[in-house]
Amino acid sequence: MIGILILTHGNFAEGILQSVELIIGKQDNRQAIGLYPGESIESFNEKVWNSAKQLSEKGDVLIFTDLFGASPYNAVALNRNKFEGIELRCITGVNLPMLIEAFSNRKNSVIDDVVEKCMKTGKDGIKELFAEFKAAYL
Repeated sequence: MIGILILTHGNFAEGILQSVELIIGKQDNRQAIGLYPGESIESFNEKVWNSAKQLSEKGDVLIFTDLFGASPYNAVALNRNKFEGIELRCITGVNLPMLIEAFSNRKNSVIDDVVEKCMKTGKDGIKELFAEFKAAYL
């Protein structure tokens, strides 16, 4: 089963994971880590490495971060060599639809297929309410 690691600034990682579990139920082989004010990048990087290593014991690892180029993303990108031997992917711009997709498909799919589905679902889940109404009723 693909392990899922969510990395964000502040409480967002824990909050979005709680939302996923509210909708589809309690999940295993997952972790959420927030970067908080005053925390060193070294400490955060160590948490990321330890979590990825633990999750990889049950299979591949799919990491979600909140922002491209920001500290949670950099904890993965700049430490890529440390992850040698772990099959992992990292998607930035995490949102609830893509996480639900990942958790729903991770048991019976290969990581590349899950990544592709998550990317599509994440993009397709972004809508503007009134434009959708207009398209549906005109």
